[in-house]
Amino acid sequence: MKALVIKSENDAVAALAREVAGSNEAFVGLMNQKAWSLGARSSYFANPHGLPAAQFSTARDISRIAFRAYREPVLREMMATPSYLFVFNSGRTTLLKNTNKLLGRYLAVNGMKTGYTIASGRCLVASASVGGRDLIFVQIGSRTQDIFDDAEKILRWGFASL
Repeated sequence: MKALVIKSENDAVAALAREVAGSNEAFVGLMNQKAWSLGARSSYFANPHGLPAAQFSTARDISRIAFRAYREPVLREMMATPSYLFVFNSGRTTLLKNTNKLLGRYLAVNGMKTGYTIASGRCLVASASVGGRDLIFVQIGSRTQDIFDDAEKILRWGFASL
């Protein structure tokens, strides 16, 4: 799970899907059911990792899913982890660095997830807390290298507007 959440390791996603549901296809069925139950009614997932396929979602739906994940302490801890020393079965190790570049840069940010495909562009879901107030920010379809700068500005604006 840490490899999946911290570094977006797609092979970890596939392994998790098979472990939980027996196959990627069965896991996707569970994903779609869960998304629907959370109110993500404008989304359809075709695979567990988000790589190109006939699937779609909206920023609002992703925020609903993110809000549910944010309520899970174990996931929040993983999403806030800047790096993780992954140990292979062979004993070899590798340092996985979190793809969310806002962690440690903007101290209010406490986690979430990045993503990228050619079709969807750069995507970021970021969570942040200031003074007991929490925000979840969803940015999809970015075509700029400035995605983290933009996200930080919008999160700062969001907290100033509360």
